[in-house]
Amino acid sequence: METTSPQLSVIVPAYNVEKFLDKCLLSIANQSFTDFEVILINDGSTDNTLQICREWTARDARFRLIVQDNMGLAETRNVGIRESHAPLVMFVDSDDYLERDAISVLLQNMERTAADISVGRYIVEDLRGKRIKRPAQLGDVCLTGQQAYVKILFDRELKSYAWAKIYTKTLFEGIEYPKGLLLEDYLTSYLLFKRAKTIVSTSKEIYHYVQQPESIMKSASRKTALNLAFIEGVYHRFCDAEKSNLLTKRQLALFRVKTTRRILRTLFNLERDASAELNSEKRNKYLTYLGHIVQQEVKSVDLKKLWRMTEPKKIFLTLFYWR
Repeated sequence: METTSPQLSVIVPAYNVEKFLDKCLLSIANQSFTDFEVILINDGSTDNTLQICREWTARDARFRLIVQDNMGLAETRNVGIRESHAPLVMFVDSDDYLERDAISVLLQNMERTAADISVGRYIVEDLRGKRIKRPAQLGDVCLTGQQAYVKILFDRELKSYAWAKIYTKTLFEGIEYPKGLLLEDYLTSYLLFKRAKTIVSTSKEIYHYVQQPESIMKSASRKTALNLAFIEGVYHRFCDAEKSNLLTKRQLALFRVKTTRRILRTLFNLERDASAELNSEKRNKYLTYLGHIVQQEVKSVDLKKLWRMTEPKKIFLTLFYWR
């Protein structure tokens, strides 16, 4: 009997999420759109996550389980993409969940506009389901890849989160999430948007981003590592923007200032926390990054002065120079 491939692969990395996984998977199983497969990847969990995964694969034929030693979120996403059978892929974090028509809304927009990426709005909530933030987000709009690339670089209306989006799988050809690194989506999403020809967004809220104390992003023990990874990510995004020729002179001028301030702010946080990881070798590397960005030599004694200098420049560019 000949089988047909599903229209969409939903990739769910799962690591020690026994408290949240059932709610996540139920929200996927109950979608109003049904032609999808779920690639459920147990990434070396040490709690009851694997058993929950097995129960779901036994219950629903659309669910497929991959069991692996702990490889981290980035490589787990890569595994999901490689194992997917559909031309479209979507990521759902295993402690989050979807609105019932999430997939339907994203796919309808995608088909209507022939977009390479379809983006939905998300709700930031606590463990009780209470909304805790109202981040700026895109509404009902269709953008060129260049327009979306600029927006995702500035990281305001369009965030780099892997989730709350459906992607054409071919966008990932030659692009992988960086194995073993934190902030893997921040280091990757802008490259996918740069490659896309058309991006469509909806004002409909389709994804619930659940903030919980044990998450990677909230762990105090990972704070320093996240700060160091953020500096690297910010700098590499700037380098990509600089050589892409996709930003206007005005956009690049503002992005130069914003990148400078992002790195400075993170450096100040590391200094305030007296992080042992901020050794002389890393500090010198970050000073070199800043020198490249501001186009002049930067020394440690210049950092606070540079922060003060960029504040009026940021305001001027935002109010009078930005288009």
